[in-house]
Amino acid sequence: MRDLAEYIVDYLSEDAVHWPLPDGQGVGGEPVTVAFRWFSSSISASGRELLDQLAVALRSPYRSSNRVDSVFLLYADSPEDADVEMVLADVLQDDAPGFAYELHFSTGGGPFPGWFRRPAD
Repeated sequence: MRDLAEYIVDYLSEDAVHWPLPDGQGVGGEPVTVAFRWFSSSISASGRELLDQLAVALRSPYRSSNRVDSVFLLYADSPEDADVEMVLADVLQDDAPGFAYELHFSTGGGPFPGWFRRPAD
């Protein structure tokens, strides 16, 4: 699950260049704070593990090294303190288990949906 969390934060860091962010954030600016939340109160063991790994991955400012225009991200404990909230849920897509997500922005943009395939156990 750690590999998936690292893939997700890499993806978010690269995708953030397109996000509706406040001035002073984004490429070359202050880190963008991201909170992670599960869609429902009932969370699977794999969902809990993913949330934990995402929090660990962003405890320190993180920026993908894959692109020069990627954005620094930092974990936020609460959606109220975050620039971006990522809401996740277990889903089956194309007969493959995975995690659906929606991005919600403090600037009012979103939701922007997506999906990540769950790694094989």
